[in-house]
Amino acid sequence: MHEYLEGLTNITELWLGKNKITSMYLPPMPKLTRVAWQCNRLTAWDKAFFENCGANLTHLYCGENALCDWADNEIDWHKAPNIVEMDLSHNQITKVDEAFGAALGPTLKEFWINANQIDFDANDQAALKGLRKLHKLETLYMEHNRCWDANYQDGGPTYQRVLRQTCAAASRSFCQLDALCFDFEKQIEDDGYHETVYQYRDNTVKGIRKVVAEGETSKADAIMSDLGMADKQ
Repeated sequence: MHEYLEGLTNITELWLGKNKITSMYLPPMPKLTRVAWQCNRLTAWDKAFFENCGANLTHLYCGENALCDWADNEIDWHKAPNIVEMDLSHNQITKVDEAFGAALGPTLKEFWINANQIDFDANDQAALKGLRKLHKLETLYMEHNRCWDANYQDGGPTYQRVLRQTCAAASRSFCQLDALCFDFEKQIEDDGYHETVYQYRDNTVKGIRKVVAEGETSKADAIMSDLGMADKQ
């Protein structure tokens, strides 16, 4: 495939999802900011990809492949110092190492690594060393790894406690684990489920919902406005 991309040095986005691509190699594309490899047949990392295309990369999507752990000499994450959003979900990764965290700690905000092979417990958290260095992290998706307890809807108390403590200690901006937004969760606890949630049911759906007098603003409206979600009603 890469022979067809030679010389395309001005490309800024490359979306290659849902193909049968087996190699990450790309020729030099120094202006690339977004690359999507989702739903391909990748099984190995390619150091040359980061050397040729990593300088301005901000969004990297590698979900739904068969990528394993990267070796220390296989990837220099410092070659991609500007990544803010990364999807590594549905692969065969077993850890987030310190080298990854040290390189991407100053920039990475959205990290999706759910449905891999990562495991930890209350006494052994070696697989999470890299998370402790992600100082800008806002959102982490790690559900459906080995550490996820399927007996609980949210992964279980150990899963929740360890990840919340680890990520919150690393980043003051950490506000979401999997689909759970902490601010919204707190508002539900403070104001009640019905006040926060039922206000946003579709009016065409029959059922009980909170009614707010005309001209008044419900607490739920205020919450959604504060969260910048008013347009999603």
